[in-house]
Amino acid sequence: MDQNNYGNTPYGGQPGNRQEDNGQQPGYGAQYYGGTPRPKKDGSSLGIASLAFGVLALILFCTCLNIPLAIVSIVLGTIQIAGYKEKILATIGIVLSAASLILMIIAFLVFFNLSLDVGNITNDPASYEEYFEQYFNNLEDGSF
Repeated sequence: MDQNNYGNTPYGGQPGNRQEDNGQQPGYGAQYYGGTPRPKKDGSSLGIASLAFGVLALILFCTCLNIPLAIVSIVLGTIQIAGYKEKILATIGIVLSAASLILMIIAFLVFFNLSLDVGNITNDPASYEEYFEQYFNNLEDGSF
């Protein structure tokens, strides 16, 4: 046995290569699982696809076709933002998709409200005219 502890490391490891209890080597930053993180790639094809699906979803907001288009746009935009450098087209696609979903909800609520009100009207044509005149007057006054 060597009486002098100079150069000896615990557990038989190499000098200067000892790991501390928190899993980090002395003097270095945190270690990533699987090595260093991959650099973000160039390219914007998913961003362009997200933008295209977002525009289609916005155009078709009164139909139920905008729901799958918006979902595809949001997924492609999220992948573009997470893995690629260029983010602006993907961000615009996500915003357009969200706007189409919000517009669809508003349109269906207005249509549903209007259909409930029209259902209360009798079949007299004069009552339809009175109803719509009152409805549009309320819209102008802001007392919807």
